[in-house]
Amino acid sequence: MGDLGGALERAVMDALWAADEPLRVREMLNLLNATSARRLAYNTVQTVAERLTRKGLLRRVPDGQAFRYAPTQSRDDFTVALMLDALTDSPDQGAILARLVESVPEADARRMLDALNARATGPEAGPESGSGVGSDEARG
Repeated sequence: MGDLGGALERAVMDALWAADEPLRVREMLNLLNATSARRLAYNTVQTVAERLTRKGLLRRVPDGQAFRYAPTQSRDDFTVALMLDALTDSPDQGAILARLVESVPEADARRMLDALNARATGPEAGPESGSGVGSDEARG
């Protein structure tokens, strides 16, 4: 999995994650310049898009003589992969997980608990089976 090396890479990814469809470099440039204090050059955005493509974070979609760029994964999937990479690198994963749970707001901790309860009961007890176990009852 690739990583985001700087603010400009994050800004490009944010623009593409917010877009409804793949964007050309010119479209990304216009979006970025509309919200940035510093004016970016076309070549700068094109270079960043190509770097993100080499990292596996973007894919190129042919569009006439040019390309459109699209994320290879959703923002949520990217964030989960980053978190899992960081966790995997830790020698004490249990301590990191405990610290995370202690650090998040209570509502987020409840969502994590709900997700863990749903996982522990298995897919056969999920909402698609209609049993309600691990779904509404766990939140009650």
